[in-house]
Parts: sequence; C-alpha cells; structure tokens
Amino acid sequence: MKFLKIKIDKLYLVIVLIFFAQCSKKDHFSYNGTNFEENQIYLFFRETDSKAGIVSKSYNVNNYSYSHVGIGGIIDKKLMVYHILYDEENTKEFKKSEFQIETVENFFNPKNDKVSSAAIVLVNDKDNIDFFKFKETIENLKRKKLRFDKKFTTQDDDSFYCSELVYYILKKSDNKISINLMKKKLTGIDKILLKRDWIIYYPTDIFFDNKKFEILEKWEF
Repeated sequence: MKFLKIKIDKLYLVIVLIFFAQCSKKDHFSYNGTNFEENQIYLFFRETDSKAGIVSKSYNVNNYSYSHVGIGGIIDKKLMVYHILYDEENTKEFKKSEFQIETVENFFNPKNDKVSSAAIVLVNDKDNIDFFKFKETIENLKRKKLRFDKKFTTQDDDSFYCSELVYYILKKSDNKISINLMKKKLTGIDKILLKRDWIIYYPTDIFFDNKKFEILEKWEF
C-alpha cells in the first residue's frame, strides 16, 4: 500500500507540473532571427524598386533606402503587420478599404514587387505604450474604408500614406511619441502631379532619427 501511495503521489506531482507548464507557456513568434514579445509594437520596413518605391525613397531624410513601412504586434495570439497600399484598380471605383493586414512573411514577400532590403524596428517606449489603445485603434481602422492618400496632404481624414498611417497608430497608442513633419520644395513632375509648390509630410525613414525606435534586425535580399 505504501509503495502504491508513493506512485500515486508521484503521478499527481507530474500532472500538476504539466498543468502549470501549460498555463505558463507563451506562444513564440520569430522571423529572420527576431523574437517578438507580447504588448510590444514593432515597425516593419521594406525597400522595393517599383515606380512608387523609387519615388518614396527620394523623399527620405535619414539616408535609408526603405520605401514602405508598416506597424504591427501580437494581437489575439497572431503576429500581424498593418499598413496601407495604393491599389490602382480599386481606386477607380473605391470598392474596398486599402488598409492591409498581413503576416510578416507576406509583408516581406509582396506579390507584385521584389524586396531588396528590409528592417524590423522595436518601439522602445514600453512604459508609455498603451497596448489596449493600439488594439482598439487597429479595430477602428479595420471598420473604416481607408484610402491611400496619393496627394500626401497629411490631413485628419480617412486617407493615409504609409508613414502617416504608422504615426497615426503610434500617436494613438503612445502620446509621448512625437514626430515632426518635414517640408520639401517640389519640382518637376512631382510639382505638376501634386499641384503645389511644397510638400509637408512624414518620410518613410523619419522614425530612424529618434531614440525611441531601436533597430532589431536589418538585411538585404
């Protein structure tokens, strides 16, 4: 009987240990050597040589060649990237929102463009980030019909270009973060297309000139 009791006690201990191990187990998310943590916000940058990518890079201010940026984190046990893209076919009739929700793998492997370099950046301001507001902002944007802002007007509306959208979400999630708009004189075809002399905007690489953004990984394809 004593021997049987010892075996039962050991079995009970094993069951208890397994139970607590499962309760404390967290989902693990990683990509290209970068490990992602819950309740953290990340920025995702990519460079392409598409027509839009070349134009975007020409407006960078910190000597980076990235042409597109998205923002993401772990929501509902899924690591996703949120961004906005111009869709020429959709723009004609504007049938759907141009707000994009993708996995990290899909973000860095777009269907119509070849990515030549990329980076993952941590928003290093955990004490001031309200992750609940981050999730709430994402949910609000998902319910809206967002349009890509071809005019780069940086206004308070439902039209965004990529870096404007990222900063909008950041500001809703962390009111201590502040990014200054840049001003650039327009020339040539850009002046004709935008129909003005100056552009006031957030460059794609503006986030690199700020201590609250930490480069975790960057690579070339």
